[in-house]
Amino acid sequence: MELTRRTAVLVMISTLAGCTTPRGDTASEDGRSVSEDSLYHVSTIDALECGHFSDETTIGDLLENGGFGLGTVDGVDGELAIVDGEAYAVRGDGSAVEVDPETTTPFAAVTEFRSEKTVELDSVDSFEAFDAQLTPELPRTDHFYALDITGEFSFLRTRSVEGQIEPYPTLEEVLENETIFEFEDTSGDMPTFYIPKQFDDIHPPGYHAHFVTDDRDGGGHVYDFRANSLTVEIAQLESVTVELPEREVAQYPPC
Repeated sequence: MELTRRTAVLVMISTLAGCTTPRGDTASEDGRSVSEDSLYHVSTIDALECGHFSDETTIGDLLENGGFGLGTVDGVDGELAIVDGEAYAVRGDGSAVEVDPETTTPFAAVTEFRSEKTVELDSVDSFEAFDAQLTPELPRTDHFYALDITGEFSFLRTRSVEGQIEPYPTLEEVLENETIFEFEDTSGDMPTFYIPKQFDDIHPPGYHAHFVTDDRDGGGHVYDFRANSLTVEIAQLESVTVELPEREVAQYPPC
């Protein structure tokens, strides 16, 4: 397998017969082929937890690999929600801003989202209830999935954190000072990934969701929610490409 200087194809997941339809590739601005069923991942959750809060990957480069996803920005200065090819960061004060293409990201995951299945959910009382209702709809739970979740939320609890400066602490230390936001009767986009538990060193396992309001003025990392009805568009992902951190591990604090 050929590796570039910073990028490794970490895992290839075979297509499930009968569960997906063949899809082509799209071309990025620099002529690269961007697969519609591939997850493009900047760094790993293990690196982020150890304080890898800076990297050389720009938001502009990230969006060339997919217009749907989530992550954070340099110095973990906001929870990143990417929808329809636009990237929004929800800051520690709760405000949401569209991110400049030259801003860098130390951790993010994107895909060229193409829905394969739509599931309508009624009376979702919690994130845990969402898990229980939706997981049986997945063809199998050892694959990656992208989920585009929209609807009217009667309640939503999110979080974000203030941006950090070097020398960086660990992520655990940062989250000790997280800010919690609560929304009532709101609507918006909730880009979400389902990650198999055997890949928990790459990305938090299970459902990882971020949110940005329809007005693009708030959101964050999703802790819990309630909704009378939700529409969930599901895309099964067949490969994952992980871009390794540019900076030496030794430059960061140990975990």
